Amino acid sequence: MRDEMRAAEDEEPLEKYPDWQRENIEQAIKIIEDEHEVYLDFTLRNEYHEYEIVEEFIGTLSEVEVREELFGAIQGRGAFRRFKDRIREHDVEKQWYEFKEKKIKELVIEWCEEKDLVIDAIEK
Repeated sequence: MRDEMRAAEDEEPLEKYPDWQRENIEQAIKIIEDEHEVYLDFTLRNEYHEYEIVEEFIGTLSEVEVREELFGAIQGRGAFRRFKDRIREHDVEKQWYEFKEKKIKELVIEWCEEKDLVIDAIEK
């Protein structure tokens, strides 16, 4: 979590944090220090754009009116907020999250394969 990573980077005393958070901060410290290069930087932020996934999802919807409204909703500032409001209105929110999860899983698998990493216990 961001808070734990920030706490680990700030090198604040662990006693300052509640017990439930200390274990995560200790793990964050291990990740930051990573002397034995055990951890990989797994960041998809630069490798995919959620906007493109949103556009692709909208294109999969069968109702023309819904597609058109959602394409309109994702134009300009505040696009993601409007998109989320509209998918709730049109009762396709569950479809969106399933679609997004599948797409991100595909990206993760692709990333692992590019790095020659073995994928264990993941459904393709």
